[in-house]
Amino acid sequence: MFAASVDYLSDAVDVILAAPRRVTRPDGWLVFDYRSELDDNREALQSAHERLADLSLTIETLTRCASAARNCPRPRRRPRR
Repeated sequence: MFAASVDYLSDAVDVILAAPRRVTRPDGWLVFDYRSELDDNREALQSAHERLADLSLTIETLTRCASAARNCPRPRRRPRR
C-alpha cells in the first residue's frame, strides 16, 4: 500500500514510475485529502489513473474507503467470560 495527499499526487506518481523494475511496487494506493468538488483534485486523480494505468494499481480515495467500511457488517462481539 502506498499513500499520498492529493496535493502531492503528481510527485508520488513520479516516485512510483522512477522506481527500478526490480523494486516491488505497491498494488494499492490510498489518496487522502481528496475533495471531489474541487476541479484540481479531480484532475490530479484522473492524471494519476492515466499515468499508472499500465501498472495494475488500484487507486482509492480515503473518503471512498471510509464510505465502503461504513457499509460493511459490524463484527459480532464475543461474550465476556
